[in-house]
Amino acid sequence: MLYHCSICDISLCIICTKSPPPLIIENAKTHKHPLTFVTRLVSCTCNVCGVPDAILPYMCLQCGFAVHPRCIDFPQVININRHDHRISFTHHIGHGYLKCGVCRKPLCQYNGAYSCLVCPNYAVHSRCATRYGVWDGAELKGKPEIVEDIAPFEVVGDDLIRHFSHDKHTLRLHTKHIIHDDSTRCEACSHPVGFDPIYSCEECCFILHERCANLPVKKRLVYHSLPFLLQGPGNGVHKVLDCRLCGKYFTGFEYKSQEKTPQHIDLHCSFFSEPFVHGGHSHPLYFVFQYGESHRCDSCDRKIFGHMLSCDVCGCTLCLRCASLPVKIKHRNDEHPLTLCCGEKANGKYWCDICEGELDPSKWFYTCFDCGGTAHAECVLGDFSRLIPGSIIDFYGHKLEVVLNNHNTRPLCSMCRSRCKVSVILQLCTSSSVYYFCSRSCLIGHFRSYLLKV
Repeated sequence: MLYHCSICDISLCIICTKSPPPLIIENAKTHKHPLTFVTRLVSCTCNVCGVPDAILPYMCLQCGFAVHPRCIDFPQVININRHDHRISFTHHIGHGYLKCGVCRKPLCQYNGAYSCLVCPNYAVHSRCATRYGVWDGAELKGKPEIVEDIAPFEVVGDDLIRHFSHDKHTLRLHTKHIIHDDSTRCEACSHPVGFDPIYSCEECCFILHERCANLPVKKRLVYHSLPFLLQGPGNGVHKVLDCRLCGKYFTGFEYKSQEKTPQHIDLHCSFFSEPFVHGGHSHPLYFVFQYGESHRCDSCDRKIFGHMLSCDVCGCTLCLRCASLPVKIKHRNDEHPLTLCCGEKANGKYWCDICEGELDPSKWFYTCFDCGGTAHAECVLGDFSRLIPGSIIDFYGHKLEVVLNNHNTRPLCSMCRSRCKVSVILQLCTSSSVYYFCSRSCLIGHFRSYLLKV
C-alpha cells in the first residue's frame, strides 16, 4: 500500500505520509549548512555514499550538496571486519585511494567514504562500510580506543613461551631438524609436523606449529561483524566440530563467535585474509558471499553455497576447503613430500597412486616431483585429516577412535565395503564387533541406518 503521484512519478509509503520527514535538517556532522528536503524527484549523486540515483534528497541551497535521507546520520568512527584499525568518515576522500576495501570498485575522490588513519591507502565506500555483516553497529566517536591484550602466549625465556592452551608447561621453539611423523600432529590445526617451525613441550607430547602458536586470542574475521575468540579443544574426549565454512570435521582449536548460537570456525578458515594470495593463482583472491546462488569451485568442481574466494580479474572461484589445502604434505605411499599442483593441461591420462583411479589433471591434485607420482587431493587427505590420531571423539553420544591407516592391510569400511584409502579413519569398537569408516558420508550413513533399525 502506497500513495502515488502520477504527475511527478513519486511514491510514498503510508508511514512517511503519517510522519513526513522534516523540511529542514541541521546536522553538523553531515554538512555545515542547513539541508532542505526536496519534494520532487531529482537525479543526482549522493555526496555521502556516492551512489547516483533518482531520489527525493536533502540539498544544501548554498553549495549544492545532496544526500539521501538515510545517509544523513552515518556514524563517524567505526570498526569493520575487513580491517584491523578503526576507520573514520570523511566528506571528501581525496587523492591516493583507488579501490574500496570491501567491494574493490573505484572510489571517487569527491564523495564521502571511510578511511584509515593508520594505513594511508585504505578506504571503503560509505555503504560498503556500514552494510550488514561488515560493521558491528557501534559508533566509536568520542570513545577511547581500548588496546586489548590478545597475545596468545607469554615469553618466559629465549625461544621459550607459555601458551594459554598449555599453561602448565613451557614450550620451546624448534626451527631445524624437525622429523616428519604422521602421528605427531599440531594440537591446533591437527596437521602433521615436519615442514615448518614448531613449539614443543619437553615434558609431554604437546606440539604447536609456530604459525598456530602466534594466532591472537581475539580476531576479526570476514565471516562476521563481531570478533571471534580462540578456544582450545580441552582435555579428554574431543567433541567433533563441524566448520560451517568448509564443511570439514575438526577437533583442534577453533574461533568461536560471540552469539547465543555460536559459529565454529576451523583454524584453517581463519588463516584467510583479504587480499588472499595463493601460490596456484596469479591474481589476488577476495571473499564473496552468494545468497541463494551456487557456483562451482575451479579446483574440485563442487558446488559452492555461501562463502567463497573469487578473482576479480579472471573470475576464478575457490571453495574454502580447496583454498586451505596444504602446499606440501607427506604420505605413506611416497618417501618424498607431495606438492600441491593447481591444475595443468595434459594430453595423456593421469592416474592416482592411492585409489588407482583416473585423475583429471585440470583439477587440483598432489604430485611428487622426485618420482612423478600423482594422487587425488581427497585421497591424500580425506574427510578426517583434521582429527588428531589417537584421540577419542564423541559423535552424537558414540565414542570413536581416530586411527591412522598405516597398516600393511587396509581395513574394510563398514559402510561402503571398500578398502579404506585415506590416511586417517575412524574406528568404533562394540562388544560384538569393530567398525571402520573411511569418509564423512559413510560415518553418517552408518548411524542413520542404525537409528532406522532401532
